[in-house]
Amino acid sequence: MKYYIGKDGKTLGPFTESEIEEKLRSGEISPNDLCVASGGTEWQPLSKVLPDLVAARSIAQPVLAASKPKKRRWGMILGILGAVIVVVLAVGGILGFFAYRNMFPKDSQEDLPDQVKAFKLKNRYPGHGDIWGSKAWYAGMYSVPPSEDFLLYLMDIYKSETVAKDELEKGLAKDCTSGDTPLRFSFTKDGKEIAEGATCYRGFYVHKGNRVATVSKSGDSISIDDMARFMENLPFIEGSKMVAKK
Repeated sequence: MKYYIGKDGKTLGPFTESEIEEKLRSGEISPNDLCVASGGTEWQPLSKVLPDLVAARSIAQPVLAASKPKKRRWGMILGILGAVIVVVLAVGGILGFFAYRNMFPKDSQEDLPDQVKAFKLKNRYPGHGDIWGSKAWYAGMYSVPPSEDFLLYLMDIYKSETVAKDELEKGLAKDCTSGDTPLRFSFTKDGKEIAEGATCYRGFYVHKGNRVATVSKSGDSISIDDMARFMENLPFIEGSKMVAKK
């Protein structure tokens, strides 16, 4: 049997019961809309004409409604997980960037200049550092052309001045293997000490702030005075005078 539906002053249909059920589910019609069987004359609310169909639809609705929050919860959970993953990747990317920058610092003219007085940079070694940024170091070989003798220069940059001083003393302890007392000296400028140094004659150490420079030589043509002039004119203490401490 087919039925007509009266809605908003219009007559719709005829529809089968299955078609009416579908339209109820989609919201096109409601149980309160008027309905009449094909060939009939008495219009009544759909809920009275097809009570079993409307009742079945009313029972199904809560089940569908109850399932929606679950979908929303899963959507929320997936959204939160997605946001967490994005944050983790972003943080990981930032940490990776800083770790890479710490391990491979940019070249520094202050810490590894191209020329110091007559000495010219012969070999520049790439800067290195630890992943945490607590230490970075630069190294290079300097010579006065055409001589093949050279100075080996190493600049260590630490996180703090205290650590720099400790590392200087450790270096001295290794150099003074025969129990020698290290010779200590100052680098002065305008009558003030701007840096300090020490040696056990294997290598000279220059300390200022969180920096420790180490200078050693290879070859007989380079004198101690040449090494002193080199150290006195390093960019971070340029124009200083090396004076032995009493």
